[in-house]
Amino acid sequence: MDGTEKRTDALQATVDPSGVARGTSQTDLEKAVSDALAKAGRDAKTLEAQQAKLEKDAADLTAKQIAWQRQREEEEEEAVADDMPALQALRDRRARKAAEESKASELAERESKLAKRETELADMIERDRTLQRTQLASEIAVEKGVSLDAILKLAKADTREAMEEVAAVLPKEIGKHPPMRSAPGETLGGGEISEQDKLKRRYPSMYKK
Repeated sequence: MDGTEKRTDALQATVDPSGVARGTSQTDLEKAVSDALAKAGRDAKTLEAQQAKLEKDAADLTAKQIAWQRQREEEEEEAVADDMPALQALRDRRARKAAEESKASELAERESKLAKRETELADMIERDRTLQRTQLASEIAVEKGVSLDAILKLAKADTREAMEEVAAVLPKEIGKHPPMRSAPGETLGGGEISEQDKLKRRYPSMYKK
């Protein structure tokens, strides 16, 4: 065995199958997590700064466009200042154009608001479906003493029959099943954090009284 092989074996001996050095202490792990969070924070600040710059650039461009348009209108009016019918026709065209642009802008705003409401409604329906599905699966998991996550993963439909069919072939996990809640804040059984608890934390507004 040459020196290279010895160094390779020594390196492999210091690393467990999970990829973490066996000599790594809790302090080292906490520092690694802290460093990762700090980097994420710096990245977030960088993105915020970039977004702020993009918004400022857009505002500056809009201001320049408005100034250019005003200058152009002044030049057009100066060109026909001695011809009142032509000047009036020019102003009438501008008024019609402004009215059309305002109408188009209002229509676009209404369509945007409608699309936003449709998205919010779809999200609300999906959250309600997920909540009901998880509540039913949690109830069956408690009754049968099996894994809630397994039911949610394997059930081919959101019906009680489909979930009970899965639960019937799952191994028992007595003492490990999550608590079932009949209402927010009411626990009917003990165990680890349930999927419903995760939903409660993720969507707290759904559980407000």
